[in-house]
Amino acid sequence: MILLGDCLTVLGARHGLALRPQERCASLVRCARHSENKFRLKVGLRMGERVYYAPFCAEAAEHPFDFADEKLGVADTEFCFIAKDFGVMLILKMFIPFRPQDEEFSSVPVLYLSLRVRNMQGNYRWCARPEGAAEGEVFIGFDDDFFSAEREGEEIALSYDLLVEEKEDFYAQPRQSRVRATDRIGVLRGGAGARPGEVCGRFCLQRGQEAEPVFLSWSACLPDVFRYRGEKCPFVYRGRFSGAGEVSVYAKKHAEEIRKNAEKLNTVFLGSGLGVSFDKLLCIALHSYLMNTWLVQKEGGQKIFTVWEGNCYFNSTVDVEFTEMPFYLSLFPGLLAYQLDMWPEFAKECAEGTYLCHDIGELASADGQHYPHDMPVEESADYILMLYLYARTVKGGGITENRRSFAEKLLRFLYKCCQEGRGLPHIHTANTLDDAGSAMQYGKEQVYLGMKAAYAFRCGAKLASAPAERRAYAKMSRKIVQRIEAHGYGGHYFAALSDDAAGVSDPWSGRRQEGKVPGTRAAHIYTFNTYAFMAYAGMGPLLSVRRARADIACALRETMQTYGCRHTAYLADTEKDLAAGLAGNSPKCGWLSMNIARDIAAMRLGMDVRGNFERYWEWIETANSRDFVMFMETFCGNDLHFYPRGAVLFGVYAAAGGVCVRKGKYIRGRGLRGKYFRIEKARLCGGRFANGKKGPERAEEDK
Repeated sequence: MILLGDCLTVLGARHGLALRPQERCASLVRCARHSENKFRLKVGLRMGERVYYAPFCAEAAEHPFDFADEKLGVADTEFCFIAKDFGVMLILKMFIPFRPQDEEFSSVPVLYLSLRVRNMQGNYRWCARPEGAAEGEVFIGFDDDFFSAEREGEEIALSYDLLVEEKEDFYAQPRQSRVRATDRIGVLRGGAGARPGEVCGRFCLQRGQEAEPVFLSWSACLPDVFRYRGEKCPFVYRGRFSGAGEVSVYAKKHAEEIRKNAEKLNTVFLGSGLGVSFDKLLCIALHSYLMNTWLVQKEGGQKIFTVWEGNCYFNSTVDVEFTEMPFYLSLFPGLLAYQLDMWPEFAKECAEGTYLCHDIGELASADGQHYPHDMPVEESADYILMLYLYARTVKGGGITENRRSFAEKLLRFLYKCCQEGRGLPHIHTANTLDDAGSAMQYGKEQVYLGMKAAYAFRCGAKLASAPAERRAYAKMSRKIVQRIEAHGYGGHYFAALSDDAAGVSDPWSGRRQEGKVPGTRAAHIYTFNTYAFMAYAGMGPLLSVRRARADIACALRETMQTYGCRHTAYLADTEKDLAAGLAGNSPKCGWLSMNIARDIAAMRLGMDVRGNFERYWEWIETANSRDFVMFMETFCGNDLHFYPRGAVLFGVYAAAGGVCVRKGKYIRGRGLRGKYFRIEKARLCGGRFANGKKGPERAEEDK
């Protein structure tokens, strides 16, 4: 594949390494923005008088390899380089501990670097090369300008200035502080180089032979830097390791176990009938998610798990975490539980009652919402949905009294936002789609928010304690669905049922809408995005299945662009709708994760949309071909990169449960009215929903 670079980071540990060939450098994932902590990583090959450098340092410009390739894995990544004049291949592999539902194993702050050498059996592109054995040296060298290296037996102490960044609010510049930190490089295979920060290994190989001259563990143990409501919180792993030296001991003992685990993950998750592009998307999406995670602990033992919103650096953005639900439900439900207990501490109040914040802070602190405006209906509904999904997934129910009490407050708030008029939310309707046009982003009676509310009330009918409230929520859910079916469909479901501009204003600029809100009757990709996740709880699409398929097909036709679908078929007037320096209505912008959520819903409805993964991967390649941005969420306008929301891809397994590709033919399996596709190698949850059910309950086909 194209040399895009990659980043592997230990879950919640802030210990990661990014390899950035576009910039000929590497960088550390630590406690500051992903644009910081860049350094030169000298990885190379010496053959006689010749020296070759991998493209992670400036020297690669003058002494490059003749060929470079990259292979992504779930918990590993591999770069392959060829020196054609010698017929020698150098393989750099990086891997981390990551095991689903094993938080302790997955958060050990260690990563590994391996250098393998292969004397190729044949010539590279018919290039002549010396006969006999290939003999030389491989090396890894750490930047002297960034690190201070000191040899200590079979280890190297790497000292550096740990940069920590915090912000007072969204508009403030990051406040920086530095503390000296020391990591440990464990030399599991290899010897001393010319400098303290270099490890070398010699080889002598006949044709077809391969060896691993260098194998390193990189261990860290960071100080307490994350502030939760003013309290400095240590990383959870500090309860097991007092320093990087103890981590290094663990790393040496468990090196082969961690390597084999990484290899096993690739056999579990990759190679299905979803295609190669899906596999690569899944890997880079997971790696992008991991580089944003924090797992710390308050005094008293409460664990705090939070996820940066990519290059926005907001902590635990509620709507983003909702979209990542398939990852949590299938791989790490406990991480979701920590957030369900954390978010209520940052709740907000208004005349209609208690609602949930957008986020809990920014960078290395959680002190309250930093996003400039609220999204009360969306974030409140998201919490209710996440709580219900979590409760249906884990053993023992998962609904504590505190969680139930908070959900009841949010349900009462939602009910007031929907009570006036016809049932769909008509106030507090600003949402996450900050470049989707006024009807989709903040108009009244949005179908996107209407469906979220309908599902939230359906969940509320089971969550609420009072029988009267349960009945009211069930009735409100039906009322919203009936209203959309009766007045919101015309060959497709509309973006919004009301074009009334009274009281509607752009939450970014504060500019009030005049006349009618444009784009309300346009096709869009959001009607069934909530269904994509609620199917995990056995819920059907609520709306007509026949219309659902027609709606998705229409939106695909009317919104598809090169890299995926834009939000809506309505093309906004950019001169009127854009505000300088703020998010606005970009006419052709689309978000990959929201496209993928739509695809999950489509697959659950029996539609084969696997070809879209090719488009999404082409965008990732395009975005990363010039700049290192990892999972680039947005195309054609917005700039959301290093984004974690690609973790939604884990929902594809259960949804597309098995398109079998045998001898080039698709074989349809049995499912919803025989129209589900089945994936031959969808091993996650055995092709079932996380709660063990084979398909959605109460699929409401038209009669």
